[in-house]
Amino acid sequence: MAEAIPPQATGPIRIDGFIIDPARAELRQEGGGYVPLRPRSFAVLGLLAANLGRVVGRDHLLAAVWNDAAVTEDALTQCIADIRRAIGDEERQLLRTIPRRGYMLLPAREVQDGTLPAPAPVRRLPETRYARSGDCHIAYQVTGEGPVDLVFAQGYVTHLEIEWEDPRPARFIDGLSSFCRLIRFDKRGTGLSDRVAGLATLEERMDDLRAVMDAAGSERAVLLGASEGGPMSLLFSATCPERVRSLILCGAFARIAAAPDHPWGRTPEQLANILRMIEQKWGTGHSVDAYSPSLAADPAYRDWRGRMDRAGASPGAALSLLRMNFGIDVRHILPTIAVPTLVLHRARDNAIDVEHGRHLARSIPGARYVELAGRDHPPWTGDTDAVVAAIRDFVVASHPLPEPDRVVATVLAAVPGVDMAAVSEAFRAIFRREVALHRGREAETRGPGCMAVFDGPARAVRCGHAIIAAARASGADAHIGVHTGECERVGPSIRGIAMHLAGRIAEVARPGEVLVSSTIRDLVAGSGLSFAPRSERAFSGLPGRWTLLTAS
Repeated sequence: MAEAIPPQATGPIRIDGFIIDPARAELRQEGGGYVPLRPRSFAVLGLLAANLGRVVGRDHLLAAVWNDAAVTEDALTQCIADIRRAIGDEERQLLRTIPRRGYMLLPAREVQDGTLPAPAPVRRLPETRYARSGDCHIAYQVTGEGPVDLVFAQGYVTHLEIEWEDPRPARFIDGLSSFCRLIRFDKRGTGLSDRVAGLATLEERMDDLRAVMDAAGSERAVLLGASEGGPMSLLFSATCPERVRSLILCGAFARIAAAPDHPWGRTPEQLANILRMIEQKWGTGHSVDAYSPSLAADPAYRDWRGRMDRAGASPGAALSLLRMNFGIDVRHILPTIAVPTLVLHRARDNAIDVEHGRHLARSIPGARYVELAGRDHPPWTGDTDAVVAAIRDFVVASHPLPEPDRVVATVLAAVPGVDMAAVSEAFRAIFRREVALHRGREAETRGPGCMAVFDGPARAVRCGHAIIAAARASGADAHIGVHTGECERVGPSIRGIAMHLAGRIAEVARPGEVLVSSTIRDLVAGSGLSFAPRSERAFSGLPGRWTLLTAS
């Protein structure tokens, strides 16, 4: 039964093809069609309709509709999004958000000379800004004014400004921006961000994400990782959970290449075919056939997709990016994800098999899984409204959690080559200097040697090589062990099995060797580092057997 909310006007109000009837608490299309709308959303609409052309403040709406109950602006934001969907107001010509004030419902669109509708206002694109990440400039845009920040890590090749030129991605962006402050960015090497030599590693992409959040003034955000944005979002959520309010994965994967225990991945033959197609047809819109089959016969969308691909990346960059994606494997970090997680995947996704989404949901503790209908891969084609609705419902229901005490970190252990039981001040000085240069932080240890924690594995391996080189220059030697795993944060200190395992790996490393666990190899695709198998062994007091590799 509908909630008894007093009407805000006495008679029906007509706006642009719709009738708002406060007496019956109904929204109808002219001609009689009933439009469903939740009671609270209709109450908000009734207040706005009773004040056509005037701004109604957020506080007034909250007080009038919720009778001064203790609710957040999330509830009002959701009602506004409901109203926009109900009246088909994606372009926001009727229901306007007035920054820092409230909302305004306009009368029907004006008519010129009584015959032709007035032209729609020219859309003003959001400003493209740049965040500095090391020596690289990362382009980003911010839209929407909702109470929650949502950072969108997109897949493959993007271009922030050209995305607005097709109504489908524009509608998707507007849908997300209707209930949150949306932060989008082009990954380094693509779109409006700096072109770079070589491949961007997951570690560098995490640096870029952090730089964009800092530049946009976002301390903690919901992270939306779509397609290849998923692995980086997973690693960032595990490594920096204090910056992530919750995680949403859409058409994503933990590993894209096939393996004996991962049969739904792509085979080397399939990769070769995709690379050949990119080499021959990049920038022609050919990707529509694989990624958006519902629009394969739409020449306008195919033309737009081809232009965005050409502007987003060169053929060589597209090939390199795809090769790197086939080297990514973050499956081992899935059980460590501690933030609320939503996994969305279309049942017949033509590009990323639905089993990838099901695997993510099975492997992430407490993850919620929503399987949607459709074959299209990008979230902005196919049933876009269903994707936006699922994201909105999850975001609105999410609440900040206390700062987590468990994180995924890369631990480097270094022991001197002469006497593992003693660390000279000279060796410790070398260690501290190189750790600081490689953006790590020293950790307490009760065992032999020194330890440091890094937020990226490639940076830790390179630091290990630098420590060895500096130690040799002073006439000494060093053994280095590196491992990525779950740690427990106790105040400023880090504890846990990952610390112990890194120390044990260092103890069995040869002088001048950086010895790593296989978790490191799986996380540094595209870094230029190489690995040679060394051994497989168990360590007393620690669970499991570990594959060890020499990093160079």
